[in-house]
Amino acid sequence: MSAGRGSAPSYRGKRVVVVGLAREGIDLARFLNAEGARVTVTDTKRAELLDRELAALEDLRLRYILGGHPIGLLLDDTEALFVSPGVSQETPLVQEARRRGIEVSSATRLFFQRCPGRIVGITGSSGKGTTTGLVGEMLRAAGRDTRVGGNIGVPLLGQLATMTEQTWVVLELSSFQLETLDASPRVAAITNIAPNHLDRHGTMEAYVAAKRHIF
Repeated sequence: MSAGRGSAPSYRGKRVVVVGLAREGIDLARFLNAEGARVTVTDTKRAELLDRELAALEDLRLRYILGGHPIGLLLDDTEALFVSPGVSQETPLVQEARRRGIEVSSATRLFFQRCPGRIVGITGSSGKGTTTGLVGEMLRAAGRDTRVGGNIGVPLLGQLATMTEQTWVVLELSSFQLETLDASPRVAAITNIAPNHLDRHGTMEAYVAAKRHIF
């Protein structure tokens, strides 16, 4: 069952690292900055290839390490490393953070910790986006306060302040988002399982194990 707001520790005043500057990373950096965390953002792309992303954060005071993920960005007081779905858990920076006992988390995991409403999680090798959209429309048609997001490209941390215990949140969840999840949604569905992303997961068994985290 999804946790209620406030069950996650506050990151106010703590040093955290956001790994990956896509839409989810932007939403996460803004959320953590608003909470009062000291945020470092890192991406393998150089600054000149991140014009849109950097412009979306130009009003914030953040520390940037771009063009790679050097181990040296893990300062002695780093409390948490938030890893974007596109970044492998085998990345040396992630492995070093685990070795040092630094919390390794993600935007999805943080959303589960903070969301006050009811989460419906949908995954599968195919059809999960369509199913997520349909379930969202069904809930709206039933008059429910509904949000739809996740892997379909709509990050939701920035919308938490508008959610209540009566809110239903329908999330499309990829295997990459699920592999670090340690809580299940209130309602979970797997549309199907077929070989996919084996270049990232290595084996079919590991891919299925990541999908199983939804339960």
